[in-house]
Amino acid sequence: MEPTVRSHYIPELDAIRALAFSLVVVVHYVVPTWNPALQNHGFIISTVLQAIITCGWFGVPIFLFVSGYSLANGKTAPNTTIDPKLFYLNRFLRIYPLYLVCLTILAFTHKLPGMTVLSIALMQTQDIPIPSAFALLWSIQLEVMCYLLFPIYLLAVIKRDRQQILYFVLALILFRVLLYYLQASMMWVMVYNTMFGGAAIFLFGMLAASMKNIESRALALTMSVGGGFLLIVLATIVFRMGGYQTSTGYAATAFWMFFPEMISVAIFLLLKGSISFSASKPQRNSTVLARLTFHIGRVSYSGYVFHLFILDFWGHAIAHHFDKDSLTILCLSFIGYYSVVVAFSHITYNAIELPFLRFRRVYQK
Repeated sequence: MEPTVRSHYIPELDAIRALAFSLVVVVHYVVPTWNPALQNHGFIISTVLQAIITCGWFGVPIFLFVSGYSLANGKTAPNTTIDPKLFYLNRFLRIYPLYLVCLTILAFTHKLPGMTVLSIALMQTQDIPIPSAFALLWSIQLEVMCYLLFPIYLLAVIKRDRQQILYFVLALILFRVLLYYLQASMMWVMVYNTMFGGAAIFLFGMLAASMKNIESRALALTMSVGGGFLLIVLATIVFRMGGYQTSTGYAATAFWMFFPEMISVAIFLLLKGSISFSASKPQRNSTVLARLTFHIGRVSYSGYVFHLFILDFWGHAIAHHFDKDSLTILCLSFIGYYSVVVAFSHITYNAIELPFLRFRRVYQK
């Protein structure tokens, strides 16, 4: 949570972070090992549920959208100014301490040469050995790239015509249109692994933060449910196309070309609807489940970075001893693994992240 907007803390942002984190964890645990357990169980499990699981990578764009929203929240008034030096210091304290701990572990477990370690420390994540427990650090690199441009984006958002931010998005879309004749799988890489898609999602999150909440609770609930349903629809489409790595044809290429905008709409509906619906609801943080969800969202960065490391030492070893065709065993084993990841994240958050987060300073003037 940024010290600049502590009084504007929105628990629902942590709830959406928890959702994004859970999606990433489930796709990395279930898909490589347990796919047979999801077959031949009818449309809901074998198609819809499997689509959600195999599209757990949706968690990355959700993280990007929420990052844009949380950073812009409370900073979109016309007279807002920020101190870029303090902003970048805060971002460094948020990302790098845990990142460097992960890199240290990676260097020892993979016996990396010194130049490779230095390269990865400078966010040149193409040098990470594949497969690797930290292969997903590319997404942290993408997040940092969005952070670097945040002050420029913010100037567009806080102008009298806040929709000038759309000019940035249109430029990113234009670049994708010019690459229409790429293979569908290559277009997916463009919109998922690079700024040409990630920045658009981040920008839409910032734009959403500048919009007022919905006053009608009924409309807010409809938006929230509709956003969740749209995410499921998008996941099902991807699954029916054969997945992101094997989809082919011009229709699939066109789908991936505008994927950042489509998923941004879904996340916007889910997030803005949830925030608006909960805004007037008393004691929204009182239940045990709510507090647990918000806590998972707060420690989700630690969980995101370390969950593959834990999977290497625990998940695969456990999985090999069970029947891979049993849906019940799949659910129970995942619950156990997820619990270990959350517990480990709680420790690393308090031991590594939190001490550095306390050094952050207010950068909003």
